[in-house]
Amino acid sequence: MVDYELTEAGIKKLVRSTDLNDRIYAARVLAKLEDDKFVPFLVELLRDINSTVRRAAMVSAGKLK
Repeated sequence: MVDYELTEAGIKKLVRSTDLNDRIYAARVLAKLEDDKFVPFLVELLRDINSTVRRAAMVSAGKLK
């Protein structure tokens, strides 16, 4: 996993990464970021092709309500 800043650009890189672990990490980080501008990234992860990423995004979405 590459170190990214938790800025909008950094989260975007994680969400769109080809590395599965980066996308799972992004989903978990998004649970802690309550700013509405990050919701589209969470929606993108909810539609991910990988079920593990989708599951992590669902948990984050549940935490954010």
